[in-house]
Amino acid sequence: MVGTVDNIDCPEHEMYPFTEIHYCYKVGDEDYDARCLRGFWEDKSAQFLANRYAKVKSVKVRYSPTDHAKSYILDKDQEFSSQ
Repeated sequence: MVGTVDNIDCPEHEMYPFTEIHYCYKVGDEDYDARCLRGFWEDKSAQFLANRYAKVKSVKVRYSPTDHAKSYILDKDQEFSSQ
């Protein structure tokens, strides 16, 4: 399933750095909004992930066949540019 990235949050100077990726996808006639939250030890790691997802317009979304509102995204599924 292909979804779109709506927003990316990556606040600087947090005690526990994180990146939050907001995305939406559609299954049949139903629209879904979701988010992926990832924590890191260092700010630069969180910013690196945020920068990667900021460059893509669409993401591959995996979702539950029994509950379409449950979804996740994996880095290995995405087509990030090599730049």
